[in-house]
Amino acid sequence: MGFCNLTHQVDESTICQCTGLRDKSGKLIFENDILKCGSCTIVHWNEKYASWTLTRKGWMYNHFFGEAQDPEECVIIGNIFDNPELKHKYDKNEEK
Repeated sequence: MGFCNLTHQVDESTICQCTGLRDKSGKLIFENDILKCGSCTIVHWNEKYASWTLTRKGWMYNHFFGEAQDPEECVIIGNIFDNPELKHKYDKNEEK
């Protein structure tokens, strides 16, 4: 019986932490996902507050996920790695 080598090269910088939260359709939400919750936001880990936060261009402060937005009212529309055009559009840390 022969075996196929089914390995894939993974860019370690694209591995993200699961938040443990689910969106409106039941999909798990990960760090760096882009969500549509009324407006579009990006999920980040906040070291200072040890909490998941939502960021968006135009917001002065990050908003705590769950406090600012119920995850079950959000829909995942992509992530910053597979959809860089959305990252440039919504990430407040990106240059205009």
